Amino acid sequence: MRYFFAITRNRAAGHFVKEMSVTDQIPLVCTYQLQNSASLQDFLYRPYFRPNGPEPNVVISRQYSCPDHMSLEDFKSLASLPLGTRIQWSDILVQLTTIRQAGPSSEKGVARDGHQDLCNGFFGRQLIQGLRNGLGRIEENWASCQALGGFIVISARLLSLATSEDVSRACLEYLQACRQTALGWARLVRDKAREATDQNHRVEFLLRAFEISQICATTFDVDHHYLQPILHKPSQAAIFIECSIMIQETTHSALRADSPVQRLCTQSWRRLSSRAFPVLLEEITRRGNTCLEIAIKKSWSGYRPAGEWRPHSVEVEHWLAAETVADPHSNSSSQRVSYDLLTGELLVDGRPLSRLPATFELYPGYESLFGRATIEVMPTGMLGMQFSAMRPFRGYTVYFGLHPYSGLDSPSWDLMLTCIKDQERYDLSIKPPSSHQILPSSSPRPIV
Repeated sequence: MRYFFAITRNRAAGHFVKEMSVTDQIPLVCTYQLQNSASLQDFLYRPYFRPNGPEPNVVISRQYSCPDHMSLEDFKSLASLPLGTRIQWSDILVQLTTIRQAGPSSEKGVARDGHQDLCNGFFGRQLIQGLRNGLGRIEENWASCQALGGFIVISARLLSLATSEDVSRACLEYLQACRQTALGWARLVRDKAREATDQNHRVEFLLRAFEISQICATTFDVDHHYLQPILHKPSQAAIFIECSIMIQETTHSALRADSPVQRLCTQSWRRLSSRAFPVLLEEITRRGNTCLEIAIKKSWSGYRPAGEWRPHSVEVEHWLAAETVADPHSNSSSQRVSYDLLTGELLVDGRPLSRLPATFELYPGYESLFGRATIEVMPTGMLGMQFSAMRPFRGYTVYFGLHPYSGLDSPSWDLMLTCIKDQERYDLSIKPPSSHQILPSSSPRPIV
């Protein structure tokens, strides 16, 4: 947007330094861009001078531009959806492309012409019931994550315009149900990525985890007077933080610069994080909300909090820091944990989460225990160990270390493993093949 100086010596008329002209540049920039169906783009374009979209006959005259991956009937149906401002909510299929378009103003009330239906309590209740039915059909299938994202957008839009308290309450309950469903999917797909032995499959699962985590986060994208009480609940705020951590973990592998949809979703999440930041800061540092401990525990099984979370400094309030408990049973010292409320980045002793180094994965005998699964680790304070697994493996928290060993032929390294589950502890020492003892007997000893 450009601004020009105006000379207003005469109050009756203003004189501009440059002649004013109205263009469609800004409406075009503000319109969603279709990535794989460019021929449908013009039907989505509904500026102020064309609120009802193109003329209906245009759909027929442009059948020749139907994309190869789409049937002609689907093309005509999709092209006809945005036609008509006042009937867009009557056809529920329209919501994914037009429900966020403002449209022309109305003299009947606060809502604009295209959104009058949402002010009707009966329509709102029927819409929520339809959304509940839709969620019930897909909640067991994470491959339907895009459909869930559409349901969330519709319910959040209804919440922002509803005038009935019953409808608003139903929208909040529905968003919470969607939040739980998306969170379960995100955890499931993330675990599949860790267990994947094929790199292509792993990348695909990471992409899905990235998308589903963002979809889960959109359930918090509501007006501030709704967002604040949601984040006041530790269980709900912990979900937002857990999603932020997953988004930050998978961004490098999943984010594609050539995908406008991904860029749009990422920008929306960053905007939401900025809105949630002051609320979370207040809740965690001043009200004793335990949401951050709950979320980190889900990401790091060996996490044992101690003390309060405090900002790094007055100038850098979005970075919070706290210490972990020194555990005498596992001979582990205290560690400094840092978390960025804006980006979801989690650090332990100044280092990020990472994959177990290749030195460990290529060690003889490692694959017989862990297969080709990718194990994400964090630095550990346990004496003699370098890393701890972020997630339990077969129900055990696993610690990894490499110790120098003087073999018969030449100096080498022993792979040391400590596995802890409840009150059981197993210490394993895996020696290189040259020592003729790859896996010695373990020495289980209970923790007293």
